[in-house]
Amino acid sequence: MGLPDLEGLYPDHLSLDVVPRKLHKSLVTPNFMTVKAVRPGGERVEATTIFSPDDRYTFSDTNFPWCTVGRVDTAGGFASGVLIGPRHLLTVSHTMVWNADGSAGWVRFRPSFFDGSAPFGEAWGIRYYVYRKVVGPGLSRAESREDYVVIVLDRNIGDICGWMGSRTYADSWDGGNYWRHIGYPGDLAGGQRPSYERDISLDGDSSDSNSHKRAYHLGDVWPGQSGGPFFAWWSGEDWPRVVAVQSGQNPSTNLAAAGSRLVQLIISARNDFP
Repeated sequence: MGLPDLEGLYPDHLSLDVVPRKLHKSLVTPNFMTVKAVRPGGERVEATTIFSPDDRYTFSDTNFPWCTVGRVDTAGGFASGVLIGPRHLLTVSHTMVWNADGSAGWVRFRPSFFDGSAPFGEAWGIRYYVYRKVVGPGLSRAESREDYVVIVLDRNIGDICGWMGSRTYADSWDGGNYWRHIGYPGDLAGGQRPSYERDISLDGDSSDSNSHKRAYHLGDVWPGQSGGPFFAWWSGEDWPRVVAVQSGQNPSTNLAAAGSRLVQLIISARNDFP
């Protein structure tokens, strides 16, 4: 039996951009803070998650699939997330507020959010599916492997924006620079604009099982990008597939949460709340 995956949806009413359009140079803002880079193999200058050179750029593009990604606001702050079903949002567990009574704090999702504008409106979380309630800011080994949550939204915003597919991470992809990432970094535009980076290589932790796995990378991420998807396009498909979400960092590398449990969580949420 193969590992689980799910198809995406490219709506007929949307245009397709394979790469998000860069902002005109007149709209590019300076960084909100000075970032000292961490150079692979060299001295660690500062506890950041930016590697030299910084390959991210901010964009505004409401075409598919960029409109499937948006800003996630919670009772504890903000993060990034991606639609993976008609009303199903994938984001990071550690951005949630996990209450002692088993409930969770509020969640708002605004796809293609840009400088205070939400062109597709907003949707609010009504249910959640999670394997591990991660609190942070520090993450244990077990927490970093399952640092994701699927939120059921109060409306089918995916019928407008479409959604990405998903696929279980495979070790055979280690070292291949196939992956793209989108998130809402606090350093580039104060979390007000999405950023994009491509040609990122993932390296699954060989000591983890396929069910719950940490995937290491040297992509450039900053707080706010947590929960943003790592995704790629497969030949013959009209939509990309998510394989992991940004989770955290250690002194030498960044890491994302991946594995078959991520996809199984999406399947459960979509089956229970179509």
